[in-house]
Amino acid sequence: AGAGLVLGMGILTRPDLGALVLPVGLFWAVGRRPWSWLARLTLPMMLVSGMVLAPWLFRNYQLHQRVLLTTDSAEALWLGNNARSTGTLWDRDGIAMARLAEQALVALPGPRTELGNHDWFMREALHWIRENPTDAGRGFMKKLYFSWWFSPGYATRHYEWIPRPILWFYKALYGGLLIMALVGAVTGLSSTRPAIKRFALVCAAAAGGFSLVHVLFHAEGRHRVVVMPIVAMLAACSLRRANGALSIWYNARGHD
Repeated sequence: AGAGLVLGMGILTRPDLGALVLPVGLFWAVGRRPWSWLARLTLPMMLVSGMVLAPWLFRNYQLHQRVLLTTDSAEALWLGNNARSTGTLWDRDGIAMARLAEQALVALPGPRTELGNHDWFMREALHWIRENPTDAGRGFMKKLYFSWWFSPGYATRHYEWIPRPILWFYKALYGGLLIMALVGAVTGLSSTRPAIKRFALVCAAAAGGFSLVHVLFHAEGRHRVVVMPIVAMLAACSLRRANGALSIWYNARGHD
């Protein structure tokens, strides 16, 4: 129930957090638990998260006559999937994608409505993806890279006041953390202890699932904050493994 409450509130804040449900199925598959166990685990969580989402969904249905979680998700999809998109919130010329979106809506004939804007962005984004599958696929991979590392324009806007040496230091620390997390995931998944293997799989699936869903839209470094606690846990696993290896090596040399 507690997990369902957190999940529901998280989805209200960021709908792509719904991808965090994926590890539940993997946890069941790796643990080879019966279906009844999976039902006891997931049904209360889904029920509580549904209760959290229901008032907002009902409100949107009353307002738009359509079941919608948010009307700005289509714009977010368009921001990352159009002819001028770079995968970030800025185009190749440094123009804000939000400004381009506003200009596109202003040029549309007829009155503008919230639902009409949603439908236009959704239609245009899906049309561009269908007509340009190669560019869309290349953009997806670029956004996936940006979601885990840094885009070319990182800290050039809003954070331009930060000295470059501090940014380089931060990138070095973050890069080290990512390497440690990768080592922790690999060692955890190769462990002979089922509990450790399940933990590593759930952490990797949660972080990877959110990233894959998120980059369908657009990618910004600040969005990594959602998965950073998971990355930190995997990095801690690598430190634990390294500590164990050092202890074995130390004891093998005849030290107490």
